[in-house]
Amino acid sequence: MDLERQFVAQRLLPLGGGRLTEAGAGALLSRGFRHRWRQEVEDSRRRAVALEAMTVRAIELLERDGVRALALKGPLLARALYGDPAMRPTSDIDLLVAAEDLPRAVEAAHRLGYREPAGAPRRLPALHRLLAHDDPWMPRLELHWRVHWYEKRFSADLLAHARPDGQGLLRPSPADELAMLLLFFARDGFYGLRLAADVAACWDAHAGELGGGGLDRLVRRYPALRPALTTAAGVAESLVGLPAAELGLRAAEPERRPAVAARLANWTQRGVAAQAQANVRLVDWLLTPAGGQRGYLLRNFLSIPGELAGGAPPRSRGLALLMHSIRLLGRYGLALWAVRGGRRWSPLPQSR
Repeated sequence: MDLERQFVAQRLLPLGGGRLTEAGAGALLSRGFRHRWRQEVEDSRRRAVALEAMTVRAIELLERDGVRALALKGPLLARALYGDPAMRPTSDIDLLVAAEDLPRAVEAAHRLGYREPAGAPRRLPALHRLLAHDDPWMPRLELHWRVHWYEKRFSADLLAHARPDGQGLLRPSPADELAMLLLFFARDGFYGLRLAADVAACWDAHAGELGGGGLDRLVRRYPALRPALTTAAGVAESLVGLPAAELGLRAAEPERRPAVAARLANWTQRGVAAQAQANVRLVDWLLTPAGGQRGYLLRNFLSIPGELAGGAPPRSRGLALLMHSIRLLGRYGLALWAVRGGRRWSPLPQSR
């Protein structure tokens, strides 16, 4: 069944099946679809409960060491947005800490059995530190110091402004949370529907607090985020009905680069994986603010991707990097040719 395959590919089977059932369409679904959906919800809920407990344990350990930590994505976000951690299957633990606390957070994670790869650089990473557990069956831990690479202040303020919920765990303000989800959506190149669904759920949960230009203050305070936020809001408006204008995020006259980024949105996840990954990187470049080009080049052209770095001997890495850059530029050209020729990687209507 095409719908079932699409839900599985997007990791949206628990949420999609649940929404169809709530809408009264359950009787139209095949017996096999309903069985797989129920089984996936049950399995996802078991995994989510375990992952939620591990996330809370990690946060409590960091806090005992004086490190303020905020859970990103994962089962805690799913519980807050959907009322059920099973609705957003995930396999990693993502935490946000202050940049200055990152070394202490890594040391604290060692007591939970987490380690960085041998030879990991000590400098501040572009986004996060990735740690693996001594037990290969345990989830990975990502310690973020920011949620995107466009600028630094928003993530620090998001963490500083977060307040404890009923369980004593930090939760961002509604405006910060929606902005964070829009930035995740932009950072992932508008690929798939999973993050768009999170954006819609956040709006549904906080519409009363966010209407009337609820994010206008954010784009004025963090002008480097304007292209990413306004473009992500426009794409989300086309896909899931997010009211960009009501949030204060609709650009009066879209600029050329953000407009091209929006047209590269691929909600169906069609196309070969290599081209899809290149499109995500191209969206990153199109939304990178002035002054961020050096970081973009370091992330995409001046570092060897993991799949190449692991197998290339030292004397071959320069050639591997050169070939990677040539292939990436070629795929950029294919993407821009498709956009200029009126073709798209998905049937997404242009943002209004």
